Amino acid sequence: MEEAIPVFPGRYRSMKGSDEPGIWDGPDVFAPEASLMPSHALAATQGRMSSQSSVDGANAVQMVERAAELIKEYERRFVAIEADARSFIERVEKERAALKSRIHSLQINLAESEMHARSLENALQRSNTEVVESQFEIRSLKNGLQNAAKELAQSSAYFQRIQEKLGNV
Repeated sequence: MEEAIPVFPGRYRSMKGSDEPGIWDGPDVFAPEASLMPSHALAATQGRMSSQSSVDGANAVQMVERAAELIKEYERRFVAIEADARSFIERVEKERAALKSRIHSLQINLAESEMHARSLENALQRSNTEVVESQFEIRSLKNGLQNAAKELAQSSAYFQRIQEKLGNV
């Protein structure tokens, strides 16, 4: 780039509009004696640009390094979160299996309890039936006892009459 720039720094306009050397537009007028040698201003500008580009490059490298560190940190966090999630999922799966086993055990216990309850209910119904039958039998026996007592009283009365009549004879 250095070999094709004319040596007339005063005749070039800055794009920034200041006198500070910077990026130049084309020349206003080329003098016939203009040589194609680089000027000191251009060399200074190029030096600053190269130092700026190295500074910008260093900043860019630092930014890339910070971004890489940030990405690495995010990756570490992601790996930790993923490990926690896997651990949580495994724990949930174990708990689910334990709960499923417990539910199965409780269902078996429930079925056995229901069968036992039906058995007890049938036994209670039989007991109730026996109680009702016993109460009926007791009433029947009471009635029979009352009838027997009446017959005994009647028989006693007859026996006394018989004894009285035999005693009179």
